Amino acid sequence: MSIDLKTENLVTLNQASKLLPRVDGKRIHISTLWRWCKKGLKGINLEYVRTGSKIITSQEAMQRFFDALVKLDKTQSSQPFGKPEYLKNKSRSAKSRQHQIEDANNILVKAKIIQ
Repeated sequence: MSIDLKTENLVTLNQASKLLPRVDGKRIHISTLWRWCKKGLKGINLEYVRTGSKIITSQEAMQRFFDALVKLDKTQSSQPFGKPEYLKNKSRSAKSRQHQIEDANNILVKAKIIQ
């Protein structure tokens, strides 16, 4: 959906940052809003229009943006979490770790790096 210039409440990014709730006592920076417009967040972009040198969004566009993020969070959180890739091949047993240490030491002894 795109911004309807005739019916939506248009705001500049500066005005938009003042409308949003503060995070840790700070306003969301204008550059963050611009990044959400251009690059998006989790694949979702904040709708905007360019009017000359001004970047304009709308209160309704911000609502759609945040609603889409919430919807995405709900669908992602319902998916079961698996092990991250970097942990899939790692063994967690102490015996296995000790065996790996011994193998590494044997390699170092053969290379005459340690005795």
